[in-house]
Amino acid sequence: MARDKEEKGEPAKRSTHKLTNKLSNSTTPNATCAVALSIYCFAGTQKSRRCWPTGRFGSHLIAYHLMSKRKDPPEQLYADNRRASGKRYRKKRDPNSWSSSILTIRSNILLLGMSYPSVERAIEEFNLSSKVHILHPEPSVEQAIELVRRRILGTIDGRDYARIKALEASNEMLAYTVSKENGGPYEKKRHLDADFNSRTFIKEIMMQWGVGFGMEPIKFKQIILDYFWIPPGTWQQMHWKPSFFRENLPQLVHKSLLQYGCLNKDIKHVHTTKHIEGGDYIASDSATIYLPFCENCFVEVVACSNVLSKSFTISFMTKGELDEHTLWKATNTISAQSMQDWLQKKIDQEEEYCQLTRQKLVCGSAIGSNHVDKNDVLDVFGRIDNVEDVRMIKLTALRCFHPEFKQIQTNWPCRLGVDKGGYVGLLKSARKVKSAPAALKPRKQLQ
Repeated sequence: MARDKEEKGEPAKRSTHKLTNKLSNSTTPNATCAVALSIYCFAGTQKSRRCWPTGRFGSHLIAYHLMSKRKDPPEQLYADNRRASGKRYRKKRDPNSWSSSILTIRSNILLLGMSYPSVERAIEEFNLSSKVHILHPEPSVEQAIELVRRRILGTIDGRDYARIKALEASNEMLAYTVSKENGGPYEKKRHLDADFNSRTFIKEIMMQWGVGFGMEPIKFKQIILDYFWIPPGTWQQMHWKPSFFRENLPQLVHKSLLQYGCLNKDIKHVHTTKHIEGGDYIASDSATIYLPFCENCFVEVVACSNVLSKSFTISFMTKGELDEHTLWKATNTISAQSMQDWLQKKIDQEEEYCQLTRQKLVCGSAIGSNHVDKNDVLDVFGRIDNVEDVRMIKLTALRCFHPEFKQIQTNWPCRLGVDKGGYVGLLKSARKVKSAPAALKPRKQLQ
């Protein structure tokens, strides 16, 4: 029995313990290595030797292990010894070892005045019975309508959710929302509870989506002010204040929050006729801001056009050009009957809220503000071509703000839209210049 225990290595453990005490009291490096080597030679059976490192480096590792009282297993010491030997070994792949998310090539769309509901949290708060099953478990327009019909989501949140899912259905875009609504639980990663008229709005965006986590901020291909519900009266002036147009919109460019796309490809050279003031210009559907063509938006854009012209070109989109407006295009993929019956709105809300006439402009309250020049507003309105078909105001960031503008050599056909902003596509000035009175002809003398 004693021999069996000796074969199992128990005497080796007792001897190792004695030599460990001797090693801890020794200060000479040579003595340390000698004692460590003796420990290795006295390590017991062949089974125990296999897990201990060998050679001169092995003795050093054993000595370091014993003196520092490391808790690493002998296998780990053996792995460290193999790395120190200079040999190359293939590292096993661990699919869960990545620490950052995979970069996406999808475009980011920022929707102002809309909310991104959290369906999971809404169902939890609703305390849905386990016997009732959602017929459309996947995020979709159909799921949004079902949640509204079951009264899990309100009408406004359900309508926003349906339009957002229609926007993301192609898997080419990601929607982000900003609003002050308190109707229900919202997605924390996609929704920002903020006032976009506030002077801290840009800072809140950067802290919410990027800078606050030590990463680059998310850049948006398009920023869209929702057009689906614009009440009459002073509601527009209370919710869309001058600070939003004069300060926050230019800051989106200067803080590099817009996604420009390819400098050479994502542009369009627009040729104009001789009746258009300014001539040809460069246009794009990237790094753009879309505003509804309503009374307050139009008046405020004209009032601060000198500020906006330093960062944007200002144009007016007709019904035939709305296909580049991603939210409008996605909304029109929803069934018109379902939108009317369950989401309580017509599918073509732009026909009701995004039309402006001269009479509505003159009789409105926005044009009477102290910072607005009434003559300038009426002059610009009179120079819009086919004004009865215009539905949106488009602000396109100048290409000179592109991050690669100075590195890439490009022969631009015109300057307007590149490093020169202002109105594009307007007719030449309609203001009549008073002509000098004609010289009076002398009367013929009667004979």
